[in-house]
Amino acid sequence: MLELSINSLRHRGSSGCGYYWKDGSGHWSHRLFNQRSLELPHWDAGASGVFLCHWRYATSGSDRSGGLQPLHSPVGNTALVHNGQFLVGTHEKASDTEHFFAEALRAEVSGGKSLISLLKRYGGAYSLAFHTGLETILARDPNGIRPLFIGAFDGGLAFSSETASLELLECRVVSELPPGHICVIEPTLRMQVLPIAQDRPALCSFEHVYFHSREGRLGGKRVSEWRVRLGESLAIEHPIENVSVSAVPNSGCDAALGFASRLGIPIVGAVRRNPGADRTFISEKKSREQRLRDKFSINAHEVRGKSICLVDDSVVRGNTLRFLSAALRSAGASSVHARIAAPRSRFPCHFGIDVPNRRELVVNQVSAENLSAELGLDSIRFLSVTSLHVALNFNPICTGCFTSRYPVPVRSDQPIQREEHCLDA
Repeated sequence: MLELSINSLRHRGSSGCGYYWKDGSGHWSHRLFNQRSLELPHWDAGASGVFLCHWRYATSGSDRSGGLQPLHSPVGNTALVHNGQFLVGTHEKASDTEHFFAEALRAEVSGGKSLISLLKRYGGAYSLAFHTGLETILARDPNGIRPLFIGAFDGGLAFSSETASLELLECRVVSELPPGHICVIEPTLRMQVLPIAQDRPALCSFEHVYFHSREGRLGGKRVSEWRVRLGESLAIEHPIENVSVSAVPNSGCDAALGFASRLGIPIVGAVRRNPGADRTFISEKKSREQRLRDKFSINAHEVRGKSICLVDDSVVRGNTLRFLSAALRSAGASSVHARIAAPRSRFPCHFGIDVPNRRELVVNQVSAENLSAELGLDSIRFLSVTSLHVALNFNPICTGCFTSRYPVPVRSDQPIQREEHCLDA
């Protein structure tokens, strides 16, 4: 079950993974892998201890092993996994997480209060787990930009960036760590929740739109349900007639279902996602075009002579739509339209999603009137920010990449060493 739980989070990172394991007698092991496969340690049935696992999604820098997690102290008694982005500026030899961990070691963080004191000096987004050698402390930033959930199973506790992985562990109780709080887990499994600062919830909207697995839960609903609602709102705002709807798989499937159902339009499988393909959004830039060719194929019999409306979750660089529009026309589509179940991505993300600068965003490269032509489409329409809020029941979210209104102050002129991660244990 543990292996299934860990692998259920692979979609959140493609740059490598790692684990830290310390058994009840204090013996520990730590391994990092520069690929998308994880070899778990061997332990006896019924063994107790602390296990931290992490998938890395690098938004800048190389796939060097130094950027992988978990991080640990030289003697192995302290370890850290982190999901998010500390706003600490650019460091040539250290990621934001490595910078924070070094400060934690210098400050000799050994408990909840000392970790709170350190966290108050850091801005940005963080959901993290810090093992002090005795206690394991979970922490979430005051805005709750990145998710963090806690579950209980027979004989232990688990935490994860997504509820789906906890369900695979058959956790009986799954709860969300509130924004702006830490949770101190003692060796006896007793938990103590303490505040860091006043919470100002602003969960990253891209968790709903793209990043989170559709099986996970956010705000009490399956993520797939939220995405269907986004598609329904898109249909209300930007209806279209005399087309067949096709999802951009797999990211646009739920939104396409909501969109087509609302309009009473048939869905066709015009685009097929090939087995084993990685997410191109989080792939290294130099390989994205090749990965698109490896990722998608066209069902010509569903396309020939038809007007196709592609539905996808978002447009960042525009590579996927540009590729698919050309492929559909080559397969005989009479016209190709696109409807996007998110607003235009116009601004960089400072909190861990791979939107590094405005120049790379396709909606900033050409005028709105010329965007369709740039992508080889007959038309393209986006969900408005207002409709996004309506579809998500006005839950507090961060819309910085759509509006430039960030939940914490950022300097747009300062380059940031961004690392996005997914944690599990």
